[in-house]
Amino acid sequence: MSAEAHGDTLIAMLTIDKTHWRRTAVCLVAGIAVILSVAWAAADAHAHGDRSMQRAIDARLAAAPGARQVARNQILFVDGVRVTLSRSARAGALCGMQKFCVWADAGYQGVQASFPQCTGNRPKTYNLRKYGLPPGKPGWVFSGVTSWRSNMANGKSAQFLDMQMGTLLRVNRRGGGHMPASKNDRAAWVDMLCVP
Repeated sequence: MSAEAHGDTLIAMLTIDKTHWRRTAVCLVAGIAVILSVAWAAADAHAHGDRSMQRAIDARLAAAPGARQVARNQILFVDGVRVTLSRSARAGALCGMQKFCVWADAGYQGVQASFPQCTGNRPKTYNLRKYGLPPGKPGWVFSGVTSWRSNMANGKSAQFLDMQMGTLLRVNRRGGGHMPASKNDRAAWVDMLCVP
């Protein structure tokens, strides 16, 4: 191969290589732009969700003297009840030891209230409205308590009461469940008992 032919081949290779690099750079810049726009949109949505959650927490705090925010999405009331607000549809059925927990929605989702089990021989009755879980009118989508989980020690129980303090459901075992559809809109109180 002559030197001239070799030089022409080298120039052609450099031109192809330069075009390849330009295309690669354009694709890389476009990819980064897409990633950044998605990240900014997600951050903006997250910030909006945080602001709306904070407004919900502030409203509950204003209605409950002595309550305090203990986490980004949690309020601790002076009586030991912890309320967790969740944006997630999959908050999960987590409930601390020696606690009785209730959720607004089926499948252990939505607003959660965690009640301490009774101590000694002093039963305690809690008004669900105070914690953002008021009874509703039958047929409402968001009302009352739907899911529950018990992690109380043996010998302790809880019961759901209606507005007239009549028993709707008694829980005297560990585990979880759901309020019967005919009763979940009527639950107004949780009664923590020191007996099975």
